[in-house]
Amino acid sequence: MTAPASKLLQPITVGPLELKNRIMFPPLTTGYEERDGSIGERSLAFYERLARGGVSYIVIGDVAPVMTASPTPKLATDAQIPTFKALADAVHKHGAKVALQLFHPEYDVPGVGRMVMGSMAAAKAAQEAKAAGDEETFAAKMAESNEIRKQAYAKLHHDMQHFVNEATVEQLTQIKEAIAASAARAQQAGIDAIEISASTLFLNKEMTDDRQIEARCRQLKRDLKRAGIEIWSVHMPFGREIDLSQTDEAVRQRSVELHRRVLRFCKILSPRIVLFHPSWYLGHGERDARIAQLVRSVGELLPDAKKIGARVVIENMLGYELVKDGNYERPLGRTVEEVLHIMSLVPREVDAAVDTNHIDNPELLISALGRRVRTIHVSDGDGRSECHELPGQGRGDNDWTAILKALYEDAHYRGVFMYEVKKAEFPQLKACYDRLYEQYVQSKQ
Repeated sequence: MTAPASKLLQPITVGPLELKNRIMFPPLTTGYEERDGSIGERSLAFYERLARGGVSYIVIGDVAPVMTASPTPKLATDAQIPTFKALADAVHKHGAKVALQLFHPEYDVPGVGRMVMGSMAAAKAAQEAKAAGDEETFAAKMAESNEIRKQAYAKLHHDMQHFVNEATVEQLTQIKEAIAASAARAQQAGIDAIEISASTLFLNKEMTDDRQIEARCRQLKRDLKRAGIEIWSVHMPFGREIDLSQTDEAVRQRSVELHRRVLRFCKILSPRIVLFHPSWYLGHGERDARIAQLVRSVGELLPDAKKIGARVVIENMLGYELVKDGNYERPLGRTVEEVLHIMSLVPREVDAAVDTNHIDNPELLISALGRRVRTIHVSDGDGRSECHELPGQGRGDNDWTAILKALYEDAHYRGVFMYEVKKAEFPQLKACYDRLYEQYVQSKQ
């Protein structure tokens, strides 16, 4: 029997981007950037090595549009444009595309920054006093520096939990303008695309009203359109109070309305795919009722997803044992049988996302779902914990020949081989797929 031709190395067009193959390096933080967040020699060499090795689409993760103390890449000033242009030129030389994941930190950057600078100024004054033999001033200034630093950490800790609720319209406007300015700089540098990572900034109704959010989204869309940028996908929110399967009808309705609200904003941003988690943890003995509520919610939301031209997928969840603890059962979608049951109840237009780390013997789930497998999350594991290891490292027990057989022969899958692993460089990713595919081909001979 002839092995199916791999589409991994075939060209694909995604919106305005023409990619030479379907291998993507996802947005990861390397720590290779310079102290000011610019692209230096080490970072440049790393990404050029990926492009030279064959990757077609590289996304630089956590690029801040403002200056912060965090050790991440930054494109916040015009002075940084040349370093990103050098990156784009190096990647383009090997026929690859490069994108930036613009991520604004979830705290009051100017406020925390002023406090940090105040602490540093007091510490400098303390050292000057000590050099002059003024021990009293030295002690006072060091105490002042330590107190300001303590307050800065306290504010940072507070903001990481509450800034999305407490940010003012003025602060949100500044964030939007910083992202737009960074996108314009990315265009000047020759960057091909960006991915917006705004976390919960658009989701909390306490921050501002819908009209202001919509206006912000429209402005962002205009800015991105001018920069030639397309937003690709949205992972829908989830959690204890954002659960489409809730048997508490008031909570379920609030969850559906929140999803509708997000989808309304998504219509402005035009994503292609929306992915749902089927549930959060369940109370004991609730599964049948929870499944019914999930199906009801998906049916209510499907027309909204269709209106924005997005495809709905539901992901299988981790749950090797039914019971988590004395209070909870594992989420829905924990077994082959339960996933199939859910998929038999939702409309046929709804597809599945298979996470190979979330279940023992994922090939059984893939085979059972067949052509309803719309996408996969590839990582090795034991089906018992969030391992997300690179296949073949000896820290997982998946049978990858069986998985590829199920994908290519049973599900007729020709989509992206999307890794979801903790840490790996591109040569490892490509070598991993080559090895897995070669083992699969050999199994057919």
